[in-house]
Amino acid sequence: MRRALHIFVHITPPEGGPPHHRRDHEPYAGLAPIQQWRHGEIVRDAVQLDLPPGTWSLRIGLFEGDYRSPAVPETDSPIAIDSDGRIIGPTVTIP
Repeated sequence: MRRALHIFVHITPPEGGPPHHRRDHEPYAGLAPIQQWRHGEIVRDAVQLDLPPGTWSLRIGLFEGDYRSPAVPETDSPIAIDSDGRIIGPTVTIP
């Protein structure tokens, strides 16, 4: 049985560590459940974040309850994974 995974977005300092902010949600407000995605399908999702001034790194992953799905990039993928198994997203600076 496939898990009903949700997306998490963690906002951390650029060097990583525990999140200062977090946003958990279902893709497309529940209209695009992950268990219905096909292998290789690209699903775009947007989330609004209200960040305080500073430099922040986005860490992204999938979870259900206490279970966190490990991020495993394809061979030769440019995607970076941190020591907590989260995808390392872009770094942003808020003036």
